[in-house]
Order: sequence, then structure tokens, then C-alpha cells
Amino acid sequence: MIAYALSSRYHLANPTKASQMDDPAELERRLRAGGDRAWLRPGEIAAVLRVSRSTVGNWLAAGKIRYRMKAGGIQRLGNPVDVLRLLDESREDQPSE
Repeated sequence: MIAYALSSRYHLANPTKASQMDDPAELERRLRAGGDRAWLRPGEIAAVLRVSRSTVGNWLAAGKIRYRMKAGGIQRLGNPVDVLRLLDESREDQPSE
């Protein structure tokens, strides 16, 4: 409960930061730019691929998206190459208008 309250307070004080975290276009720019910031957290991967967080968790566990552990070994960060591959594949599957 405390973590949620602190998190909510942070996002209320920094509305642009909150919207950037869930903005698929911003996340895709980070992916394509490369570097250390291109490694995304599972929730960010879910936002950019437009799937549920649990689907991303299943893909990480199955090896469909490779990952590395964040410092401290608590959170997984998805490999940007794998996320971009899945993003491009999902766009290929969509019918063009």
C-alpha cells in the first residue's frame, strides 16, 4: 500500500513522466534508439506490443523474449532485439488498409 501511494504521488507530481512510461510510440523510439535504455521492463513491453503483462511474463519464461536481470536481481529487462522482432511481426500480421 505504501509503495502504491508513493508511486501515485510521484506520477501526480510528474504527469509527463507517467504518460511517457505507457506511451507505445515513446517506448518504440527507445527500442529503436538502442543503448541501455532500450531494455524494457515487462509492463513496458506489454504496452508497446499491446498484450497483457501476463503474456509478456509467459514469453519471458518460455524464452520467446530473452532478458537480463536488473541490478539487485529483482526485475527482468526484455532484450530490445526480441521485442522489436515481435513488434515487426505483429505489424506484418495486420492487414494493410
